Amino acid sequence: MTGAAAQLAAAEYWRDIDPPKLRHLRLVGERERSVLPRWQRRSAWTPLAEDGAYSRVPAWQSRPHFLEVVVPFVIEIRPDVLAAHHVSPDTFRRWVWAESMFADYWTGRRIIRRPRTVGLVAEMHERTVQRCRAAARELGIYVDVVKGRMLTLGEVLHARFSGSPQRGLANESAFQVPKWVRRHLQPVESVDNSKGHLRLVVDSATPSSGVARRASQLTGSCGSLTGQGKKEPTSSAQRHERVDSPGFKLALAVRKALPWARREAPGRLSRLLERYASSPYRWTAQDVVQHLDAVNRARRRRPVDPDDVDCPFGLLAWYFRDDERRPLDPVEHHPRLGEFLWIERRNAAARLHRELAEDQAARRAQKERGGCGSPGGCPVC
Repeated sequence: MTGAAAQLAAAEYWRDIDPPKLRHLRLVGERERSVLPRWQRRSAWTPLAEDGAYSRVPAWQSRPHFLEVVVPFVIEIRPDVLAAHHVSPDTFRRWVWAESMFADYWTGRRIIRRPRTVGLVAEMHERTVQRCRAAARELGIYVDVVKGRMLTLGEVLHARFSGSPQRGLANESAFQVPKWVRRHLQPVESVDNSKGHLRLVVDSATPSSGVARRASQLTGSCGSLTGQGKKEPTSSAQRHERVDSPGFKLALAVRKALPWARREAPGRLSRLLERYASSPYRWTAQDVVQHLDAVNRARRRRPVDPDDVDCPFGLLAWYFRDDERRPLDPVEHHPRLGEFLWIERRNAAARLHRELAEDQAARRAQKERGGCGSPGGCPVC
């Protein structure tokens, strides 16, 4: 589905969106929240918050930092709050992931969506969204800036004149990093893995659980993995090309990360993993483990027992196929797609800022020289 198709799907009523379109809207919504579904087809009228309404609501550092650092931290420190609201950690993470897409990307503010709409995106019940919001309010990471209310007569007339049939206003909320969390977390400048910042990764020994480690340690361990599989009757040139391929290197790393995959030859696994290791956003062994863990949670499947696996290649191929047995797209289903998109947007903004600064510097230098001397001036003047 293209971007234009996503725009058309976003304009449909929420009850008319089928699961394939909904999943695509979630993918596009990571970059552009305007395509996310609304309760009404026509644009709703929403007044701006009063001046100073966000004065006591500190903006988040970034959405990836909030999802990968703040949320795992509060879940680990205060599990009693989630238990009191009957919310599991996985459900809470999924709600934060879905609700944060409706927030402003740079500040985490101005979330104006009904619980049923958020539940549609997260594929959970409306009551579950309400319990997650209540738990987040108690934890301090979610705050209501403007309370919802019914419209006055004048506001109803204004809404009807604007073409909106609404009768009330939803809550305007925001995500924040509370003081008790800021005291324990160090500020992170970016989410670049090469700089060794903390992020949540899944322990390769137990795919169903997670531990906090440095991503640089993970990258170094995956880069130093070696192993040998069954030799095939090929020439030395073909064997050298196969060993140096990204898919073969990823297969070696996956065999070490997944105990049940060690009984399969890396050459056979490489044929399955080649398109994921060679994609624009390259997969690592940890990405494969995270993907398997996400599939287990989504399909309510227990973690794989190495003693129960008879065909590792077939099991791994099952994890990388959708419900219609089609291979998964290596970019669309990348576990760290949001992180890559955020980095690209940050780099594009920095590049634009640098170009504007260079243009202004050239204009000032031209002005100090008295102009170019051409009649009528030039674009720089």
